[in-house]
Amino acid sequence: MGGRFPPLDKTAMSRYFLQPSGLGPRMNLHEGLNTVGRNPTNDVRLTEPSVSSFHCELEVSPAQVVVRDLQSTNGTRLNGASIEQGVVRLGDELRLGELRLVLDCEVPVVTIPQLKPVAAPAKESVRYQCARCLRVWEDRHLKRLKLGRDSEELRFCPACSGRCHPASPEQTATLPTAEPSLLNRLSQTIQIGSHPK
Repeated sequence: MGGRFPPLDKTAMSRYFLQPSGLGPRMNLHEGLNTVGRNPTNDVRLTEPSVSSFHCELEVSPAQVVVRDLQSTNGTRLNGASIEQGVVRLGDELRLGELRLVLDCEVPVVTIPQLKPVAAPAKESVRYQCARCLRVWEDRHLKRLKLGRDSEELRFCPACSGRCHPASPEQTATLPTAEPSLLNRLSQTIQIGSHPK
């Protein structure tokens, strides 16, 4: 009977209980020792006449549930076999006298809230204006030249090779951003570098 159920859950958050095979409310078990029988002082009280006053005990730990018969009159059976002590797995049937109970488990469902991705703030692109032809360019279209390791990188217009300087949005608000011609784009892909001597 135990083969069709998952292995015993090892988390302390799981709640184990006994469920009668027929109709009847489930009987919750707490972690540690649970006494079972007809006596009102038991942790799990049963009213079935064939169950002894102190019939058995169930020891619940995160790793397993162990049942021990307490020298009951009609005995304790685990999956049909008469036992003094045994490990009860999920789905196993305990028979206490004439009462049949099945061990089950309730694992709380933990919902993890879905976080909405936060969009990175839009990076404002710097636009450059050519000092010679006055065209406005995006930085990615400009030609660059760096004269020394620590020197500032110079930017040049792809159309007329004039020097380009950063332009404020107010300066370029009325001017459209220029797009390089096909020839300019092709020439940007060809880089001719000087070899160190």
